[in-house]
Amino acid sequence: MSPKLNIMNKIKVKSLQGSPYVISEEPEDRIGGGAYAKVVKAYNTEDLKQKLVAKIISCKDVERAATIKAEVEELKSV
Repeated sequence: MSPKLNIMNKIKVKSLQGSPYVISEEPEDRIGGGAYAKVVKAYNTEDLKQKLVAKIISCKDVERAATIKAEVEELKSV
């Protein structure tokens, strides 16, 4: 079985619309997290050798919006 089929056979995978990227929410793909976010493995379905992670941030608290925006700007420089 090819690696691409393994990724696509995962049950908890979210596609990012208009891109080749998918985010896995499978328990074995969770890397870390905290009170407002979790870090999970992500995949480029067109280049499976590329190693990616995604930070999924909960935006339920509107007051945290400024903090989230600042963090996104900081991550852009990485």
